[in-house]
This record gives sequence, structure tokens and C-alpha cells, in this order.
Amino acid sequence: MRVALEPGEDSTATSKVSTASDGTRSMSWYIRLHNGKLERHVTKGRCSAGEIRRRAKAKADELRTVGRSAKWKPSSQMANYVRDDVLPYVTEELADELRPRTIARYESLLRIYLEEVKGFRIYDAVQSYNLEALLRKVARKHGTSTAKNLKKVVSGYVIDRLLDAGVVQHNVIRGRSMRLPDVNKGHRGPGGRALSHGDHMRAIDYLLALDPSVDPRPKQGRYTPEQRAERRRLAIDVTLVQAVCGLRIAEVRNMRRRNVIDDGEHVALEVTNATSKTHRGRICPVTDARVAERVRARLARIADDPDALVFSAPTAPDKVWDSANCTKTLRRLYDQMADDLGIPLLREVSSHVWRATLNTEWRDRGVLPEVRAAYFGHSPETNLQYYTDHVDVSGLVALVTGTGGGAS
Repeated sequence: MRVALEPGEDSTATSKVSTASDGTRSMSWYIRLHNGKLERHVTKGRCSAGEIRRRAKAKADELRTVGRSAKWKPSSQMANYVRDDVLPYVTEELADELRPRTIARYESLLRIYLEEVKGFRIYDAVQSYNLEALLRKVARKHGTSTAKNLKKVVSGYVIDRLLDAGVVQHNVIRGRSMRLPDVNKGHRGPGGRALSHGDHMRAIDYLLALDPSVDPRPKQGRYTPEQRAERRRLAIDVTLVQAVCGLRIAEVRNMRRRNVIDDGEHVALEVTNATSKTHRGRICPVTDARVAERVRARLARIADDPDALVFSAPTAPDKVWDSANCTKTLRRLYDQMADDLGIPLLREVSSHVWRATLNTEWRDRGVLPEVRAAYFGHSPETNLQYYTDHVDVSGLVALVTGTGGGAS
């Protein structure tokens, strides 16, 4: 009766050595490779039984070494593999191949997977029934869309890498249709996924209370603690302006002193035709007085030059904040907010979430589509119908700030 072998084990110590009539000795033995594959081998020769067994053992040792990862094996913890191998591969090695937003999305999904797969060995984690159970759990917690995206990332960046390293034998997830519950965790408002009003207000309060000088990460690269604090302060202020005004990220990055309108009581931000994505300028009031004070504080720290950037690069006041660096910094802030506030959606969205959130809130409060289109500087097709300078947005401002009646 054949003894069951675990991955990495062989039967060279227990298999029987046979002797043929011509004096040749042979031994049939088995080895289960680290990827789970069971192989049969025969070692033979005109030598002693002990030498036959020694040769078989040497061959088994070779098979265990060749074609597999030197570090990972089926009994390794999957969470350790994702943390130490997959995440660095995606965020560092693929940095020149994938867009920053794509990397951020993949990293977010992998961190969800890392949490859910804790306690599983690699061998167990790649079993189809465990994979489906995990994805169903993710769907219930984060939404079906997140689970479907996670399935693709796990297939391409976790299991395929294990397959290439010889740690597993098959990618059981590829081509398999998983039975996932239909759960919509993200409220999809006009133009994208939106936060609830309560989560929106909590996010703003959180950002206002966040200390930019607190940076728990160790010293890294060429940035001083002061420069890292400024980068963090910049990310907080940019996000506050977007959360309250609904500006696009490029519109905030290119904001200059002359674009800030302050009458002493209210602050508004001008988006010029040149900086608007749709080349349609507009005026956006800062409807939260606390955020207006943040804008004033930034003005106090920059040059008096009308062309001075309000949200410049953290280490170069005369330069626009690089888009890729901005995206990476905001991604870290959004992930922190998602964890601290318990809002998983913030791990899955870009800064466009604030426009979708405001658009949804104002729609629900009765603000007409043309007024919202004017405020947000919609697409060229929309602007052909609703010209900004032909639409009165004062009702919207009064509604949001509580200084008047409903918008009309």
C-alpha cells in the first residue's frame, strides 16, 4: 500500500529495491513536488542496493530544488507571500509598466485579499472552494464589483506567480465562473460612486482634525521630516477643497493666487477656461467656512505674486505638483481614511468621488440638472445645452450654505 506523501516528500527511504536476473538493481519511487504534482521515478544500475537508494535520494533532492521558489512552498502562509512578494512586485517592479492609478487600485485589492487570507497556507488558499468562499465574503463586505476585480488580480498577480515559481501546479481560478452574491456596496451617484452624506461629513471633519506633522512612516529617501509634513498638509488641503467644492484634481493643482476670490466673508475659487478639463470656466464657492480658512492660510504662506501656485509641489513652490506624485500621495491618504473611518469605498475610488458625492447630494436636495452642470463644468456636450454664464447658481450656494431657500 502506497503511503500518502505531502508536498516535498518522497518514498526513497521506504521503496523496495529489486534485483533482475542479470544482476541489475532497480527501485521505483515517488515524489510529490512542492506544487502538489505526484511523480513516479525509477533508479537502476549494476551497484549495491544502498547505492541505488543513495542515487534516488540525490535525484529527489534535485527535483525538490529545481523549478520551484527557493523561499516559498505550499506550506508557507499566503498572507506572508502576498505581503513580502506580490505587493513589492506590483508597487515597485511594475512601477514603470502600469499607471499610478492602476497600481494604487491593485494594491488596494491585494490588501483586502491579504486580510481575508490570513491563516491560510498557500496550498489551502489556492483551492477552488476556499477561493470562492473568500470572494463571496469580499463581495458581502465590499461589493460584488470589488470581488470580481479581486478575482482578476489574484489570478494574474498571485496564483500565476506561484505557478511560475513552481509552488503550485494549476491556476484553478482562471476561466472559472464564481458564484458571487449581488451586493452593491458603493452608492453610484451621477457620474460615479459616491459617499453617503454622513460619510462625506465625517471625512471632512476627519481631514480638518488630521495633524499633518504626524507621519508614522520611518525616514525615507531624500525628503526631510519637514518636507514630508508639507506633502501631507498639501494632500489634506487639496482633498478638503475637492470634498467641499468638487473641483477636479488638475484644477486644484493649477490654482493660482489670482484665482482665489475673498471678499472678507466668503471665499470662492475660479476655474479658468485654460485649467478646466472641458475648457469652460466657472466660479466655485468654498461653502464650508473651515475649509475657507484653510485656503486663506495657504495664501498667507505663498508669495504675493498673482501667479503664485496655491497648491504647489511640496518641495518646489514655483512648480505644479506632479500628477503621478500627487496621485500616490492622495492614495495613501485615502487608504488611511478608509481604515480610520471604516469607509472601504475610499480604497477603491479616485478623487472623482467628491464630485459624484456633491452631485448626488445636491440632486437629492432638489438642485436642477442645469444648475449642477454649470457648477461642475460638465462635458462639452452638456455645455452646449447649459452655458455657465447663462445659469444662476446663487440658489445652489444659498441651499448649501444655509443662507437662503431652496435652489431653483
